[in-house]
Amino acid sequence: MICIYRQCNFYREIIAVKYKKLRE
Repeated sequence: MICIYRQCNFYREIIAVKYKKLRE
C-alpha cells in the first residue's frame, strides 16, 4: 500500500478510533 506519511497517520488514527469503538 503506497501512501503519504501524513495520510498514513491520518488513516491510523481513524482505524484506532474505529477499533476502540468496536471494542467497547
